Amino acid sequence: MVCCANGDKGIAYQHGDLNRLLVPIDSDGRKCGVDSEVRDEPYLVFFNITECAKIDVPISGCSTTQTSQMVVEDILASWPTILVAVAISVGTSLILVLTLRCFAKPVVWISIVGVIAALAYGVYYSFREYQSIRANPVAAHVNVSPNLSSLVNSWFKSDQTWLWILIILSVTLVVLLLVVLVLRKRIVIAIALVKEGGNHTRTSTKGVKKHSTGIWCEHLVKMRHPRNSNGATNPAYSRDGSETPDRAGGRRSRPKISQVIVTRPHYQQEDLNSAFNYFKPKSNFYQEAMESMREMDTKTCLTGLFPIFKWLPEYSFPSDFIGDLISGLTVGVMHIPQGMGYALIANMPPITGIYTAFFPVFIYFLLGTSRHNSMGNNPSNHRKRNIPMDYHDVYDCLQLVMCLLRMGAASFLLSEALVSGFTTGAAVYVFTSQMKDILGVTLPPLGSRFEIVHTYYELGKRIPDTNLVNLGIAFLAIIILLINNEVIKPRLAKLCIIPIPIQLILVVSGTLLSIQFNLKENYGLKVVGPIPQGLPAPKLPNFDIIPEILMESITVAIVGYTVSVSLGIIFAKKENYEIGFNQELLALGAGNVFGSFFSCYPFAASLSRAAIQYLAGGKTQITGLVSCSLLAVVLLFVASFFQPLPRCILASIIAVSVQGLLMQAKDLPKFWRQGFFDGVTWVLTFVSVVFISIDVGLLVGFALSVSSIFFRALKPYMCQMGNVPNSDVYLDITRYEGLIEHNGIKIIHYSGGLHFASRAVFKNNVCQFLNLNLTEETKRRKAPDFIEADDAIKYLILDFTALSYIDPSAISTFKTFVRDLEVIDVQTLLAGCSPLVFEKMKKCNFIGGEENYVRTYPTIHDAVHYAQKQLRLRAGVVSQTIQEVRL
Repeated sequence: MVCCANGDKGIAYQHGDLNRLLVPIDSDGRKCGVDSEVRDEPYLVFFNITECAKIDVPISGCSTTQTSQMVVEDILASWPTILVAVAISVGTSLILVLTLRCFAKPVVWISIVGVIAALAYGVYYSFREYQSIRANPVAAHVNVSPNLSSLVNSWFKSDQTWLWILIILSVTLVVLLLVVLVLRKRIVIAIALVKEGGNHTRTSTKGVKKHSTGIWCEHLVKMRHPRNSNGATNPAYSRDGSETPDRAGGRRSRPKISQVIVTRPHYQQEDLNSAFNYFKPKSNFYQEAMESMREMDTKTCLTGLFPIFKWLPEYSFPSDFIGDLISGLTVGVMHIPQGMGYALIANMPPITGIYTAFFPVFIYFLLGTSRHNSMGNNPSNHRKRNIPMDYHDVYDCLQLVMCLLRMGAASFLLSEALVSGFTTGAAVYVFTSQMKDILGVTLPPLGSRFEIVHTYYELGKRIPDTNLVNLGIAFLAIIILLINNEVIKPRLAKLCIIPIPIQLILVVSGTLLSIQFNLKENYGLKVVGPIPQGLPAPKLPNFDIIPEILMESITVAIVGYTVSVSLGIIFAKKENYEIGFNQELLALGAGNVFGSFFSCYPFAASLSRAAIQYLAGGKTQITGLVSCSLLAVVLLFVASFFQPLPRCILASIIAVSVQGLLMQAKDLPKFWRQGFFDGVTWVLTFVSVVFISIDVGLLVGFALSVSSIFFRALKPYMCQMGNVPNSDVYLDITRYEGLIEHNGIKIIHYSGGLHFASRAVFKNNVCQFLNLNLTEETKRRKAPDFIEADDAIKYLILDFTALSYIDPSAISTFKTFVRDLEVIDVQTLLAGCSPLVFEKMKKCNFIGGEENYVRTYPTIHDAVHYAQKQLRLRAGVVSQTIQEVRL
């Protein structure tokens, strides 16, 4: 936009007289109030403004004829005629309003059909002119004349002008038809509202005003004073009716705690199961399969396989389409240089990059679930060089096999810290890759490992070779983008839902500026370059080399899928929707298989384009369809237009687009606060991506995420519980004060899974809570001088309400541990076992068998009640024995 404005100023400065904008010129070319012949004359300020409101005034001038003066005098003498004209205008407006009320439906539909017919005729006329000029070619170049009328006439003699008009009118016609088809029901509703709006407003305005005024006055009286007529406090005045100020007028007192009194029998788990007829639900595989088949009707299967049939009927055309259109056009332009560049990296023909952004993306539009991922060329899939095209056919089949094996579920192992660290590192990678185009230098081929380090090393050596014009244009574009993102866009969003297509404006402006000043030849700027026209013919791929490249293809397939899913998770979290992990595998695999027939290499989500698509206002997968349509038009008709586009403009757009992803680095303190493992995962993943490579960083992050799950399982949460006085609530004694610890009873809470890997940790922690060593305690009790302490633990109660799983190996260790505790006179009780844990223990003969190792209770309080009762019985027996000895 700024470049176009500067260009217009330059033309006006070279060929025009700027004084003509400020000083009126008469029909003889004399400057009013300046030249002596027309100085101090009356009515010089009255000039015909309609003649001076033209685009060519700065060049051709604006003449002030004497007729304008006469018109003003005629107006002063003919005011009755003017009043009649005003009355006629008002009457016409009233007739139009009445016509809309009485004949709204035919008027609206005739207007819509008329607009569509006009656009259709415009398409036909533009196509006819385009064909006529192509058949009888005129001058190939546009005549640059100081007279704008001559310039416009020369433009309309060019076939390219009519081609652009044809494209614009065709797109407008298609958009209008889609709007009418999608909003036809709303149009009918709007027509009905127009017809009924007048009567409804006239009959209801009076009642609404009266009702609203009454409610407002009543509310004002209530809020006038905190007490009502009876002297009681007005509830509407008090912020919280449950709290009242204390006498000193200070803090509000705490609300009274309500009492809960429960009277029920004391239950053992077996007694509770018998009382309420506990049974294990029987699973019938055949019945479950048949029920699943009944639920999967044709509509469910169709929407599950093709998500487009689910989200397209819910598409909000008024609020979403403008953003999708602007975003799709912007991303479509970005596909051209990125695709060609990534194809060169992979040692392939440059045109295959554009094919990859067209054919597979259309399949993803039908099958994909991410609304903001920009699919197509991805740098992580093009690090391998000198690889035959058939390598990518193996890649495609692998993703389909992964989908059939339901391996998309592995995406649940991608922790939030992993995704954040990985995408932040990838953003650094993308930003670094654009530095050479921003500075206008050429770098030698770099390896796939430590690429960012090598890039900055090579850039440092080539700083003296920086193209200052290239850097200046890139810097100006970056400033414009930042001002739009930080200042204009937030304020415009409050006023209008249509964002400014700033990226698209920069691309078009940069192309026109490059054409006008021949930036490539005069200043050595790098441009997009030649773009071949036409679409490729399909051909069958070759699958004979699968055994040779299978292992390498697996790595690339996993990296491409993970990059796409990671970006999808980020944008889905921001916009509050979900993506289907396995469906993404299907969309990627199917798109790659389809693209392999048209010389395409593997496609995936691009971090830079996804960020641009999101910032440009993209809302749904329609953005991908729009970008595909633009690429089709480029390949078939207007490939030459984007050839002079400076690469520094594209690099600036990409560099600014990853700003939001780079700002994810601010999340690192949050992850450290959440947990040590999350912080370590973020840091090591980020460092590996930045300093080594994307695939190694992904492997490191995935290994850390899985390891964190394993280490957390090895270190379950265990604590000693205490009783809240006068209740059946038990809490962690290390986190609460004033809890009661019952004599002779130790209550231990366990949270997590109990399996072969954690059984030793469980046993050691229990012994630490009991403050004993089983071996030493057993030897000490066998000594003849052993005397048991008065506060010795007699009952161990294990709270298993949070025990999620227990396996047979852990149960076997548990049996031995319980018997060892019985040797030192400690009985074990279990409380709160879930049905799955209870059934597993019963199946392993840990409870309910001939050797009933432990007693089970539904709650901790039931177990404590039993233990206290047994301790009282023991105390009674001991006291009775002492009395007998004394007697």
